[in-house]
Amino acid sequence: MTTMTSHIQGAARKHRAVSLSAFSIIELVLVLAIIVTIATIAAPRYGAASGRYQTHAAAVRVANDLIATRDRAVALSGTTSIAYADKNSIYKISLPSGSTSVSLADSPYKALITGPDFGGSGTITFNAWGTPSAGGSLVVTGSGVRFTVSVEAGSGRVSVSGPIDVAKVEPPK
Repeated sequence: MTTMTSHIQGAARKHRAVSLSAFSIIELVLVLAIIVTIATIAAPRYGAASGRYQTHAAAVRVANDLIATRDRAVALSGTTSIAYADKNSIYKISLPSGSTSVSLADSPYKALITGPDFGGSGTITFNAWGTPSAGGSLVVTGSGVRFTVSVEAGSGRVSVSGPIDVAKVEPPK
């Protein structure tokens, strides 16, 4: 009978050891509360970073189109141009072989072009040597930030600057 009792007592000890190593419901609830708190803090930051990235990508797209249009004028020994409209997301690239329109309104950019000014015009033209008709800039705005794309008058050098937080620049309405 002693061997049977010790066998039962050994089994009971093993059972207690297993139940002592499990998590309590309070511990699980605390871990879930911490995870929810971290997710609540991270979600808006992720959204803001994603919007900033989209607007930056749109500004880089505009800058790369300016560079490509300038380089195409040199390669073709002809004239090329890009026409921008104020407060619009679409611009038109004109080459000797035809024209194409680019839209920044849809994904992945979701941006707006404002204030294009190239010597008083919304159109910039590159001659056969890649020299622009005038220097100037435009602003790409989206998701609460804006980037400025500039073209130097003599060299045709294109640059992107920013971001500028729109909420900190514009007065509240």
